Amino acid sequence: MTSITSRFKNEDDAIGYAFGGKPALALADIADLLSAERDLCYAAFEAFQAVIGEQTTAISDFQATEQSRENSNHAR
Repeated sequence: MTSITSRFKNEDDAIGYAFGGKPALALADIADLLSAERDLCYAAFEAFQAVIGEQTTAISDFQATEQSRENSNHAR
């Protein structure tokens, strides 16, 4: 919202303040925008889940490699 508070001077040169804002947006006006925003959020979350999956796999592979190295070092 913009212009939540406004200052004005009346006819007697007294200063006054008004509080308010712009009227709320109608749901019909923003429903398509909200749907598009929701879809973008889902896409971002799916990409985040993919990154976490890649990191989990990389960590597991690294741990398996380290464990294999430790086992081969102990076998010598």
